[in-house]
Amino acid sequence: MIRPPSRVYTCLTEPLIIGGVEPLLGAMNVIVGLGMFIMIKSLWLLLGIFVVHLILRTLCKRDPFLRVIYSLYWLQADRYAAWPERKPTRGLRPRLFGRGLL
Repeated sequence: MIRPPSRVYTCLTEPLIIGGVEPLLGAMNVIVGLGMFIMIKSLWLLLGIFVVHLILRTLCKRDPFLRVIYSLYWLQADRYAAWPERKPTRGLRPRLFGRGLL
């Protein structure tokens, strides 16, 4: 019995992006920018929010999982050894640090 190929919808494989930016990065940009705007009361900060959003948009267009990759690297950086020592025990990677998980 031959089974027909199953459909994979693109909305399930693409990351969630709002305004060209990952939602958490966009929300942080707006919250910090508007908070500074309310404190300083300068219209130039609104231009700064827009410029930062364009920079984040360019970075997210290149790699939409930029925040996830950076946060995992940030956690793993303390454990990274360029020239690991040989040990008799097997050196297992910490959870979520395997190859090809992203």
